Amino acid sequence: MLLKTGENKQVLTGGARFTSVAVEGGTLEFRGGEYELLPGNGVIRIDNLVGDARLTLSGGARFDDSMGSTHVLSKPDRNAFLLLSGPDTRLITQDVRVQSQGSASVRVENGAKLVAIQGMRVGGRDVSFAVDRGSVETGPVFLVDTQQIFSISDPVATVGQTSLTRPAAWTVTTAPGRPGYTPDFVYRGHFEDGPSGPGSVAFAGSGFRAVFSGQLNYTGRTIVDGSGVALEIRGPIASREFIALNGGTLDLTAPLSGTLWDVSSRSFRTDATGVIRYDGLQLIGGTLRGIGHEVAHQAVSFDGTSLAANSRFTAHRGVAWSNASLSGMLDARAGLTLDNVMITSGGSLVLGSGATFADVENNGVLDLRTGAGLELSSPMVSGGGSQVLVSQGAALEGAALTMRGALLVNNGTVSAPLTLDFGSLAMGGGTFGSVTVNRGGTFAPGNSPGTASTLGPVVFNAGGEYEVEVADALGAPGTGFDLWDIAGTLDINAGTTFNSQFVVSLISMDAAFAAGPAANFDKHRSFAWTVLRADAIDGFDPKELRLDTSAFENDTDGKFSLQLEHAGGRSELQIVYQPVPEPATTGLMLGGLVTLLAWRRRRA
Repeated sequence: MLLKTGENKQVLTGGARFTSVAVEGGTLEFRGGEYELLPGNGVIRIDNLVGDARLTLSGGARFDDSMGSTHVLSKPDRNAFLLLSGPDTRLITQDVRVQSQGSASVRVENGAKLVAIQGMRVGGRDVSFAVDRGSVETGPVFLVDTQQIFSISDPVATVGQTSLTRPAAWTVTTAPGRPGYTPDFVYRGHFEDGPSGPGSVAFAGSGFRAVFSGQLNYTGRTIVDGSGVALEIRGPIASREFIALNGGTLDLTAPLSGTLWDVSSRSFRTDATGVIRYDGLQLIGGTLRGIGHEVAHQAVSFDGTSLAANSRFTAHRGVAWSNASLSGMLDARAGLTLDNVMITSGGSLVLGSGATFADVENNGVLDLRTGAGLELSSPMVSGGGSQVLVSQGAALEGAALTMRGALLVNNGTVSAPLTLDFGSLAMGGGTFGSVTVNRGGTFAPGNSPGTASTLGPVVFNAGGEYEVEVADALGAPGTGFDLWDIAGTLDINAGTTFNSQFVVSLISMDAAFAAGPAANFDKHRSFAWTVLRADAIDGFDPKELRLDTSAFENDTDGKFSLQLEHAGGRSELQIVYQPVPEPATTGLMLGGLVTLLAWRRRRA
């Protein structure tokens, strides 16, 4: 047994083994070296029986009391002090018990670490507990008086460490309970930032649930780390970064559920397996990072909250999102409302149910799955490089949709007025409302090939393009080659110069529906392909239409042209191929002409 009494200071170096250590007065310092309490009932006791008592570990000293406990006991009008200081300085003990009738202090600083395997009990008056650029790791037991303040500042980050990997000032760890049982723990304390900066609190291990409450005034990170670890926050919390890692779940349902929670300049972050839940919250500001964000049971709203690049939010209940940018993926499987939101070039939105958009700009991917219904309450622009995908059984309706350098694939219904501007392509076998094809815009019906239907007027403006694919020259419209069926009027509003004409492009496809020669095409016979039907076609002038056959790969020596026909009370636009007459046919024609001329001479 090592017993320190008196008021002097005693310094030990080099390492040693003891049955127990007691400091009843003065200062005992372990400076460097390895120290150990022998197995049994070994106790490190700081008990100011004869005067102020201090135990210090410094200079990388490592003290293993993993089979015993550490007690800091203060008598009236006396001080008891435990200090761990310096890099690699460690104290490992079963538990830490602080009981003060006078003044007691525990301080872990400058890279030192205190490990309390079972946990910690702190009570009494005038207790100071500070973690200043050090770290404390405790087991599941955390019994403290609510008046006790824990001052925490995180260790200094080393090169390469991030908020996901650098240690926290305070970590609670525990192992799972017996099979089929998940233990529940309640942690209530008063945590403040220390003088050296923000402090963080982490819950790590596996297979346990915890509730964290009290005066949570620290502004560092709140971390949940470990498979099956679930943490529920109850009450206001000042933490500025919330993190879920390695299968851990952070439940933010309870803090301010049903009221506004301003999280401006805060972030919520997961790795590939962590989960953060937001059921019932109304958040203002903040940034969501990582792929594990979700709402499972109650609707949630975000105002000014950004969804960062490479992140994912999965919504099984309704979500209202406003005044924000979405650069990650939002998977909305229930009702969704977007108001003044930009989907950035790296963002994507998957809709599986009803949604309403107001003042939304899409520069990423908007994917309407089967059963989705999107109502545009104001016009929407889909910008350069973006995509709008409408599956069979999905619908997009309401105000105008303008595509600018974007792709629209519609195999469902797009009844919203559609405008195709420069660099845009609309394709698919779905149903459209009105369609306007402007300069540089392209409409391509079907899915190589197929039919698209339009339930409204269509306008061909100068410089636009209608793309027709032919896979079988003897096939029917909509199967052998593309067909655009317009239940309305086609208005051709182009010009006669090369740059102002509207272009109809003819593309041949092989049996695999790739670029190549079309089946059953014979350059020696005539073909007439009906590629567009409308109730009426206004403004038809062959000079305003230009047929581009540069992508038709079959061998030809005849001539293609565009013709307007009428059948069944409707107007049809046809691509017609006329072969060059055979030599024998040409000779017969010339012979007939000579005979006709000779007969006319005889008559004269």
